[in-house]
Amino acid sequence: GLILFPEAIATAAAMMLYGKIGNKLDTRIFAVSAMALIALNSYSMAHINLETPNSLLTLLLMVRCFGVGFLIAPVQMIGLRVIAPAAMSNASALLNTVKQIGTSLGITIITSIMQHQNTVEYATLAGQVNSLNPNSMNLLKMLQGWLVQSGLSPSAARSGALSRIYGLVARQAQLQALNDTMLVITVIAGLIILPTLFLKERKRPF
Repeated sequence: GLILFPEAIATAAAMMLYGKIGNKLDTRIFAVSAMALIALNSYSMAHINLETPNSLLTLLLMVRCFGVGFLIAPVQMIGLRVIAPAAMSNASALLNTVKQIGTSLGITIITSIMQHQNTVEYATLAGQVNSLNPNSMNLLKMLQGWLVQSGLSPSAARSGALSRIYGLVARQAQLQALNDTMLVITVIAGLIILPTLFLKERKRPF
């Protein structure tokens, strides 16, 4: 909660800031800047590791959500600016529906990519835990010896050591899957920057 809560604050701050300065600059400047920020942030998050502190994760998430807030506001403004006042209520409802569908679809796609990469990474890492890998064998012997000293029998210590090793493998696989997914998001965000430049602002019909 303490890690995720600042995201909402950053998003709200971005929307408030856009509300104050949005009329002074071209809306496309905000949209392109936001996409570039999200792309850079995704690339940075693709390089986190198990030792990354929570404070840095919180900062990265805040920067990310600040970019999201800066993106949502101008894009909605461009879309609603061409709507006549009489149709504004219907347009707002339709916009919210499309946004919810897009969010659900995006989450489904990204989750599928992450799950697939998690399976691939786990199989790759788990395959390295074998008798032919001296590093994994040394780690197994070290953990087994430590558990034996803690009072476990040799067989129980071996089972416990293997369980710990595969637990580490699972954590590392999840992290690498997250890194791979963030690289995908980086590419997607970078590709979206170009069409964002062609957004056109029109005056609202009366």
